[in-house]
Amino acid sequence: MTKYGTSGLLISLSSLAWAVLAVLRLAPAIAAGNYSQTFDSAPQGWTSPDATYAAANGYYTNTTGNTSQYTLAVYGSNSWQTDFTYAVQLYSQYGNVQAPANAVGAVYGYQNASNYYVAWFNTLGTAELIRFSSGTPTIIAKGTYSGAGAQLWFNVQIVRSGTNTSVLVNGSPVITHISQPEITAPGEIGVFTNWDLGRFDNVTVTPAASSTYSENFDDDSAQGWSSINGAWNATGGYYANVNYNTAATIAVYNNTLWNTNYTYSSSLYSTWESPGNAVGVIYNYQDANDYYEVWFNALGAAQLIKVIGGAQTTIAKGSYTGYGSRVWFNVQITRSGTGTTVSVNNAIVFNNIAQPELGAGKIGFISSWNLDEFDNVTVTGSAAPATASSGDPFPRIGGYQIGSPQEYWTASYQQQLAKQNVTILSYWPGWGVDHGTTMQQVVTNIKSINPKARVFLYINTDSLLPGNNVPNAGFYPVWTKLNQMHWWAYVNGSSGPIVAASGYPASQEINNTLFTPPDSSGLNFIQWFDQWVTTNFYKPNPAIDGLFTDNVLTAPDVNADWNRDGITDSDANPTVATWYRQAFQYHFQVLHSLMPGKLQIGNSGGIGIASDPVPEYQNIMDGGVLEAMIGKSWSVETWGGWAEMMGSYAKTMAHYNNPPVAIFGQEGDPIDYQSIRYGLGSCLLGDAYYYFTDINVGYYGLYWFDEFNHNLGQALTPAYPTSAWQHGVYRRDFQNGIVLVNPKGNGIQKVTLETSYVKIKGTQDPITNNGQTVTTVTLQDRDGLMLLRP
Repeated sequence: MTKYGTSGLLISLSSLAWAVLAVLRLAPAIAAGNYSQTFDSAPQGWTSPDATYAAANGYYTNTTGNTSQYTLAVYGSNSWQTDFTYAVQLYSQYGNVQAPANAVGAVYGYQNASNYYVAWFNTLGTAELIRFSSGTPTIIAKGTYSGAGAQLWFNVQIVRSGTNTSVLVNGSPVITHISQPEITAPGEIGVFTNWDLGRFDNVTVTPAASSTYSENFDDDSAQGWSSINGAWNATGGYYANVNYNTAATIAVYNNTLWNTNYTYSSSLYSTWESPGNAVGVIYNYQDANDYYEVWFNALGAAQLIKVIGGAQTTIAKGSYTGYGSRVWFNVQITRSGTGTTVSVNNAIVFNNIAQPELGAGKIGFISSWNLDEFDNVTVTGSAAPATASSGDPFPRIGGYQIGSPQEYWTASYQQQLAKQNVTILSYWPGWGVDHGTTMQQVVTNIKSINPKARVFLYINTDSLLPGNNVPNAGFYPVWTKLNQMHWWAYVNGSSGPIVAASGYPASQEINNTLFTPPDSSGLNFIQWFDQWVTTNFYKPNPAIDGLFTDNVLTAPDVNADWNRDGITDSDANPTVATWYRQAFQYHFQVLHSLMPGKLQIGNSGGIGIASDPVPEYQNIMDGGVLEAMIGKSWSVETWGGWAEMMGSYAKTMAHYNNPPVAIFGQEGDPIDYQSIRYGLGSCLLGDAYYYFTDINVGYYGLYWFDEFNHNLGQALTPAYPTSAWQHGVYRRDFQNGIVLVNPKGNGIQKVTLETSYVKIKGTQDPITNNGQTVTTVTLQDRDGLMLLRP
């Protein structure tokens, strides 16, 4: 009989058995090599203390899992610390909507029965990243994956880079770049089940490829290096700063990221020797406010420093020999796990100092109140993954084509929609009947043109036109049910009058909170409506990737008797806001359970401007729409400025499951190309998909700009930079180019590039996008620019 629970995390371990095993097992080696196992015969090195695991029929399986809360087997003959990929095929015997805890998964970083990490999967398409610390489980991140189901094989990849973890299922990112710095020692890999009979096959562990970089500046050029502040030149066979009257002048190398398990060496030279005149090297550089630094003055003093959020902290102090002004000395920084060791002239100054805060970043130089010189740079070891992002390449194009006419049946419109990575469409039961088609056929056609396209259907839970309105005839059953159950939002009580929906004067507000009474089947409004849309939206159109819920606000925007106690509740009441958010939280939980493997996204840009935390919306949506971030009177950029908008952008994206399917919206004039470059560039500083709509037309049609025709590849630097690159201009680097944004109010700015780049060649604004090779560019106020690598 299949056992199941509701938490998704049910644990029963035999502490004694594990303790005995720990005594008997030999200490594993710290391995950097490859490992593979097909289980075609009895696997060497695999053990399980609390269940019977065996190789059978060419795979590894447990035989008592469906009667046990938790079973575990680990490979104890080797261990890995970081910068590796663990791949395994998984199979779950049991699972249905009533049994979300039937699960299989992969273990990594295993230390003992109380400390390890787990990537957990049930057959409903739910994935979780879990940390066990001193025996206490904590869910670190959640995601959803496609291809889920009982008795189906699926492929899992766990990518460890430094202290970060990413999880892919069947090649698609499910959870990306989650910080897991707690376990610093090498750990074992393993497999597990939860109330399930699992099967496991084709295990591989592949360490990250080693990367070597060297530069001696002998050609008086610094390819890939750029100044963060101050002026830097490659001359005389070394790299040097020109500005000395500054507390910190920084230059960084842009073309590769490193996180851990690497050694960075360089020769340094200090011109002056007062205590505050210093020279140093930078590593794990994220931006001007987040990096690590090793600092030296010419009197023999050394400091290990971290800069986090702009705040500088000295972690350790030491001294070194061979110091003096106008004397070259050699520095070696070794990153192992989250530890840092620093040597000067081959003598250790700092030994294995813990620095777990920052992920993959750049290397660089720093000078403080000094004229300094740098030479003979080498970096050897494991480079971070080639990209700081995953998924669709940039620029990512989104579509919010919910407006009339909804003529998705035309071949020309389908061709346009297929050019987008993500599309949101209007739909109602019966759509397309008059034209001899179905939404399922439309989605299938779009995906036949672009197999990677993702399509979502629009729903809302907060308002509805009264009566049998066209095109809302398909919603007549909902209107009837709302009347029958008195689920409308009333001024007071449960009978009337009904509150008019804000912004939709012809529509009536629905009470979509958890206070609505149950019907004869025991279903409240959310439960009933979510079952209705599952039956009428998803089941006839299984090719869709999920649903888009409009108006996922942080508080209601009308006054109503939300808790049905006869008193009108203010929409400004924080308690009312909490009721409202809890209802949406439950709504997304229900949809995920009813539509396993499908994504649920929402119109949720208000998260980013909320003054209070919104924990109810943390990790409940798989993405959403940040509607009209630019272009409307109520847009964040209009009333708050560019920095406020970018902060809102980052805050909203942080609430979504990884990787988020989110659309950054802009409205305006489709021939105002400078404004479009500014909006697209701002979007590209983060990880969302970009959507533009003509403010005079609304959400219909597709506008295609010259920039869309150029593939930037994946991002090489982190999203949402918190400090400017040069002269107030912000920058993000990609595999095939860079993007620059000059914020509103920063004036006209001319910036100098560290090497040659090529302007894209286009027809819409040929003066700007002229295809020329450039080393400097000028950006107007409120402007953006895409540049390509030669």
